[in-house]
Amino acid sequence: MFKYVLIGLVLLCLEVLLVAILAADGQVNRAIERERLLAAAWLGETVEATVAARARTWFNRRFVHNGIVAASYGYLIPDEAMKQRSGALGHVGEHDVFPYAQGRLNVLWDTLRQMTYRFAMLTVWVPYLLPLAGAAILDGLMRRRVKMAEFGNASPAVHRYSLYALLLLIYFSLLALLIPIPLTPLLAPALLILFIIFLNLLLANTPQRV
Repeated sequence: MFKYVLIGLVLLCLEVLLVAILAADGQVNRAIERERLLAAAWLGETVEATVAARARTWFNRRFVHNGIVAASYGYLIPDEAMKQRSGALGHVGEHDVFPYAQGRLNVLWDTLRQMTYRFAMLTVWVPYLLPLAGAAILDGLMRRRVKMAEFGNASPAVHRYSLYALLLLIYFSLLALLIPIPLTPLLAPALLILFIIFLNLLLANTPQRV
């Protein structure tokens, strides 16, 4: 299990690195705009505006208002005052190195904005699926108790593969947060429903001694 977790973390880091290096400046921002159009078409403009406002509030609170975004540009991209203090070296890299660094920073922050928007979209569906999740958990626990009372056998295979499916869903969700292409807003409830189904199977087939 540890080996697969390690491989998953490596692949996740590789995706982050590929997005940061290969994504064109503005590509993620365009993906966000197309994703917002998809959300408005499926959920309505009012719901989409609520999601966008929530995501914007979260992003600004965690990265903008505390100065992290400004500090990242100020640290890597010299301003005019810094160029003047550098004298003859003030214009070194201004046509290649620093524009590239600025483009990578743009991609980084756009990716974080996209992740925040997608997470905000996920939270929209949670209140509607909480009753279903509660019912699925209760059903799984009751089915387990029935099997224990009747001396029935839980299925180790169903338990094991349900656990693997839950881990894969979590991992796929992390990958989906980072991918720089527009995603349908229906992906979030689909992932949550699958998670609930496999959680129900996992609980119903949990051995008496774990």
